[in-house]
Amino acid sequence: MIHNRMLLLPGNEVTAITETVQEPQLEERNPDDCLYGPFEVTFENNYQIRVWVINSDPPVIQSALYDQSGELLDGPVVAETAELDQDYVFIDGPDQYEMRISRAANTVITDDELTTYVEAGGGHCPCCGCDDIHHSSFQVDGQQASRGTECLNCGANWKDIFQLQTVSRDAEDFRAPTRNVRRPS
Repeated sequence: MIHNRMLLLPGNEVTAITETVQEPQLEERNPDDCLYGPFEVTFENNYQIRVWVINSDPPVIQSALYDQSGELLDGPVVAETAELDQDYVFIDGPDQYEMRISRAANTVITDDELTTYVEAGGGHCPCCGCDDIHHSSFQVDGQQASRGTECLNCGANWKDIFQLQTVSRDAEDFRAPTRNVRRPS
C-alpha cells in the first residue's frame, strides 16, 4: 500500500534552507547540530517521516521513517540534492511511505485558481487540489451567506461566499401563500 502526504513550507524558508545546505559547515555551530527541522508528516497508521538539516561539511538534509511508537525503522538517509522541496520515500514491508515537501509560495488565491475553484463547485482545495476539506456552519448576513473552509491536507483556510441570485419557482420548492396577503408595491 502506498501512503503519501504533502508538507507545505513557506517559500522563503525553503530557499533559506537550500542556501544553507549549499554553503560550507557553519563554524559557529557544533558539527551534527540540527540547523532546521525536524519537518514531519504523520500517516494514518501513525508512522512518521521526519526531515531535518544537519551541520556537517557541507550541511546535509537527512530523513528517516519512524513507527507509531517513535522507533526508527529506516534511516537516517542523506538526501542526494541540496533541495529541501523534494520527495522522501521509504519502504517498510509491503508499504511505501512518501512525503513531499513543497513550497507554499502563494499567500493569496490567484484569479485563475479562484475561477477554477468556483467553476468546480468548491469541492477541492484551491491551494493543493485535495478534496479532503471541512466546511463550518453557514453564517447569513442579508443577501449573502458564508462558511469557513479548511483543507485537511495542507492546512489552508478560506471563506466561501454565497450570494442570493433568485428564488426557485418549481412546484416542489415554492408554496403559494395560504392567507390573503397584499403584494408589496
